[in-house]
Amino acid sequence: MVDMEEMRSFVDVWASAVALLCYCYAVAASVPKGAARLASFLPVFYLLAVLPLGLSSFHLVTPCAFLLAWLCNFKLLLFSFGTGPLSRSPNCLHFILVASLPIDIKLVDAPPVEPRLLEARPSDHPINWKHNKSRCSERSGSTSPNLHRMVLLAAKALVVALAVHAYDYKPSLHPYLVWALHGAIWFFGIELALAVYAILGWAILGRSGLKLDAQFNEPCLSTSLEDFWGRRWNLTVSRIFRLAIYNPLRSVCVQMLGPDLACYPATIATFTISGLMHEAMCYYFIRVAPTWEVTAFFVIQGGCLVVEKVAKKRLGDSWQPNRVVSWFLTLGLLAMTAVPLLGLPLTRNGVDEKGIRECHAVANFIKEKVRRLISASTG
Repeated sequence: MVDMEEMRSFVDVWASAVALLCYCYAVAASVPKGAARLASFLPVFYLLAVLPLGLSSFHLVTPCAFLLAWLCNFKLLLFSFGTGPLSRSPNCLHFILVASLPIDIKLVDAPPVEPRLLEARPSDHPINWKHNKSRCSERSGSTSPNLHRMVLLAAKALVVALAVHAYDYKPSLHPYLVWALHGAIWFFGIELALAVYAILGWAILGRSGLKLDAQFNEPCLSTSLEDFWGRRWNLTVSRIFRLAIYNPLRSVCVQMLGPDLACYPATIATFTISGLMHEAMCYYFIRVAPTWEVTAFFVIQGGCLVVEKVAKKRLGDSWQPNRVVSWFLTLGLLAMTAVPLLGLPLTRNGVDEKGIRECHAVANFIKEKVRRLISASTG
């Protein structure tokens, strides 16, 4: 179990983060958007990046690094120029929650505004906002954690729990099965962790006329890379990257290459920056020099996405692959590139073993507390 010193450090990290966000909220009231506000936020960017380095527990440093060093800094960067989710914050509490959690909260009574590119067609975006039926139903039901979503999350939590338990038998399992366990733990574990933060945000703000945007849309059902990265996987990060990276880069590329080609270098650049951010996240919980395998994964994914988009433009409706075949090829490509480029850096440094040990420690702690509670109530 995480020791008390580590828990105190965890509390200190979040107390410092809240203080920094209060400073940003206060500064924004008197400093206009633009270079002046950006300059006033520079010390905050640095401090949010170094705060997670004071933690060593995998299950504490990982969310802190992702939420503070990555998402919060990107949201503050957008806020420096008067855009992004923080620009709609009506009060300080709303500002702190949206900045520090992987959520985007919108006023329910506000007229719906469809996200648009800067003079770009929606289909040109790697993070495509062309809504299909499932997407629409997901967004329309995002005001509260509905029953269907909660049942799915419970099922995924059960899969993760079973995978963690099966990991105890790793020496006697086939290597391919071990990698399947890794995939289940990471694939569903990330979604579950972000769902907890979304439920936390809804519990605090969801009943005050606010609406949560969906974070995931069943990524395991993806039938193309564009579908996976743009409409299903980690939509909170997708929205931030669209505003902070893709849109500005595409606007520049339109001037040089024209609207038909501008999306391709912007896509590659967006995935490259995403890879660098994921590489930084790995450093927080591995604490060894980067090997750039994680960055390579995202660069490859960006390149494959560009190839896919070019093929769709060239072929049009003349060739429509079977959905089952498309699903198999999409997840197969993701798995074939993720195992050597994402999985090996973690297993090589023992991160998987450390994470499993912490899971068991937490489970044993909870079981012991429940046992004592039952004994006290029946004794």
